[in-house]
Amino acid sequence: MSIPTVDNHSLRQQLTFANALAQCSRILLIEGANSADWGIPVHQALAALRVAIGCNRLGFNLFPSPGEFALPALNIADQRAESPPFQFFPIPRSDVPARVIEAVSTGSWVCGAPEHVFGAQSSISHDMTESNGIRTILIMGIVIDGVWRGYIMASERHDAWIWDAPTIGLIHTGLEMIAAFVRQREVQLELEQARDNAEAADAAKSAFLATMSHEIRTPLNAVLGMAHLLFDTDLSPSQRSFTATISTAGQALLAIINNILDYSRGNAGHIELELQSFDLHECIAQALDLVTYEAHQKGLAITKQLASNVPRIIIGDMSRLRQLLLNLLTRLRRVDGAATRCAHPISMRNFQP
Repeated sequence: MSIPTVDNHSLRQQLTFANALAQCSRILLIEGANSADWGIPVHQALAALRVAIGCNRLGFNLFPSPGEFALPALNIADQRAESPPFQFFPIPRSDVPARVIEAVSTGSWVCGAPEHVFGAQSSISHDMTESNGIRTILIMGIVIDGVWRGYIMASERHDAWIWDAPTIGLIHTGLEMIAAFVRQREVQLELEQARDNAEAADAAKSAFLATMSHEIRTPLNAVLGMAHLLFDTDLSPSQRSFTATISTAGQALLAIINNILDYSRGNAGHIELELQSFDLHECIAQALDLVTYEAHQKGLAITKQLASNVPRIIIGDMSRLRQLLLNLLTRLRRVDGAATRCAHPISMRNFQP
C-alpha cells in the first residue's frame, strides 16, 4: 500500500493563510470596535495579509465617488520596511484598458507585469516600473453592496513572483472582510450623522418656539397690565367680573406660552414645576370662568361642588393645574343642551394644606 505524499510547502502556505485570516478577523472585530480611527485596524489587517502573502506592498484604495477610477480619496497600505516610499500617481480612466475596468469593476481581478496589464506603451506601466520598481501586480475590485468602490493592489519588485490560486483566494477573502468592516463603519457614521441632524433640528425648533413665545408674551403682558389697571377704576360689578375674566384668560394663555417654553426646555431635560402656595378654590373658579360664557351659549350650566376636605391653600404649580382643569372642562362642555355631565372629585386624603 502506497502512502500519499504531503506537499509541505502547500501545507505551510495553508496554515499561514489560515492564521492570517484569523488574525485579520480578530483585528477587525475587536480592535476595530475599540478604535475611533477605522483606518488603523484596516492597516493592521492589511499588514497581516501582506506578511502572509510575502509581497512588497498591499494597498486598499477607495474612490472619491463610486466608480471614479482616479487618484484614491482614501489609500491605506502596508509595505516592507526596507522598501523606498511609494510614489503616487494619477490613473486616468481613459488610460486603463476596458478589459481591466470590466474585470475590476465587478469585483474580479487582473494580475501580471504592469506592461501586460496596462500595455507596454502605457504611462501607467512606466510610472509603476520606473518610479516604484514594480515588476508584477494584482488588482482586485472592491465592491460593497453591489457598487464598485475602489480596488486593492498587491505588488512585488521581483520578476519571478507568481500569483497562485491560494494567494488570490487569500486576498479575496481578506478583502471581503475589510469591505464588510468599512461598510459597517460607514453605516455607523451615517446613523451618527442622522442623529446629529435630528438633534440640530430639535435645537432649531426649540429656539424658534422660545423666540415666538417671547414675541407673543410681550403684547400679552400689556393686555394683562391694562386689565390690572382697570381694576383700579370705577367699574360696575358686571364690568369688574368681565375684567377679571379677561385677566384670568390672559394668565391662562400666558401659562400655555410658558408650556411651549417648557417644551423647548424639555428637549434639553430642564422642565421644572413651580412650588408656590396658592388658593385652590380660586384656581378652580378661574378655570370655570373661562368656559362659562361658551357653555351658556350652548345652553349649559356649569357649577362646582367642593368636598369639605378639599383644602383652600396648597403648594404646587397653579398655572399648570389651571390649564389641566381648563382642558377637562373644555371636554365636558362639548355636549348639546339636553345632556348632563358630572365630574366626580378624586379622593383628597393625600392633600396636605
